[in-house]
Amino acid sequence: MKLQGHVRLRDPLAVAMDPAAGAVVDPRLQFGLRHTLYMEGQWGDVPGWVAIAISIAAGLRAWWAGKRAREAMAGTASLEVSLQRIADIMQESQTLSAHAEALAALPRPAFTVEFVSGHSYRLRNVGDALATGVTLKVPDFPAGLTRALPDDAELPPLASTGSFVIQGAWGKPAPGDVTVECDQFAEPARVPLPPRG
Repeated sequence: MKLQGHVRLRDPLAVAMDPAAGAVVDPRLQFGLRHTLYMEGQWGDVPGWVAIAISIAAGLRAWWAGKRAREAMAGTASLEVSLQRIADIMQESQTLSAHAEALAALPRPAFTVEFVSGHSYRLRNVGDALATGVTLKVPDFPAGLTRALPDDAELPPLASTGSFVIQGAWGKPAPGDVTVECDQFAEPARVPLPPRG
């Protein structure tokens, strides 16, 4: 029943639904269609539709956040693998560094050439190990301008060879360095020749 002004009017839909009033009842009106017909044009539908739209938007946002979280988890897993690789490389580097330091700490011969006088020089072992098979060579220099170069000598630490001569000539000045070979070196070492005087 609705009140309009001061007069009571019966709802036409309620009259159509009332079997006591002698109306024929439409079976569609018994299961919810009545509410749909009754709510037609009512503002009560707007909040319902807004709630549906909000719930759809919230569902889409949750799906998007889940997708981003899965992507982040995959990125975290690859980051952990990369960090583990870096840690392994650092460990290998430390092992190799310790091995290199141990090899560097081994006693090894080292050489220097000292000026004696005129065109005379002396080869000295300044390392901390015995040098065997010591041979001094002057590459690309005429053999006639050198005398008494050490050949297959043995030099203990801080010992030196006898004097040898490397004399420059007018078209061929004395070289800037000499080559020293010994049994302890895998490759010949270049040693600078000091200036005269």
